[in-house]
Amino acid sequence: MKKIPYGRTDLETIICEGYYYVDKTRFIRNLEEEGGYVIFLRPRRYGKSITIAMLQYYYDLRFADRFDKIFHDLDIGKNPTEKRSSYLVLSLNFSAVDPDKDRVEESFNTNLLFAFKSFAYAYRNILPEDAEAKMEAHTKSNDAFKALCDMVTKIGRKMYVMIDEY
Repeated sequence: MKKIPYGRTDLETIICEGYYYVDKTRFIRNLEEEGGYVIFLRPRRYGKSITIAMLQYYYDLRFADRFDKIFHDLDIGKNPTEKRSSYLVLSLNFSAVDPDKDRVEESFNTNLLFAFKSFAYAYRNILPEDAEAKMEAHTKSNDAFKALCDMVTKIGRKMYVMIDEY
């Protein structure tokens, strides 16, 4: 009997360790056909985080070498789209932002700066050599984000931004 992945959101772990997983990968084609911005508004424990993880593993070029291992038995693995493993994925999670009205702006800025630095580190073999240093130099998240977008554009790549816990 398969285990229930309660509280788990890492798709690779769920698939490779034999947890129960409801295959929603067939909807990737619908998302690509519709285009635009996608927002999942559902109650807690409804699968939003695992859906975002599934999309990240599908689109992120860093996981291209593990695509078959993760998606081999899933719908999209049997008939992938052209966009598979083709993006640099910026994953944002705002669950750690302090909601206190006196700290929320600073906490939000700090959270974003950390995410941008992590992105530059994760793609250090693709982005310009000074990407990490550039991210480290910024103190305002909006300036860092603009610089990050410029770097991605200059190398001729596209970035997919995924936000969880907004």
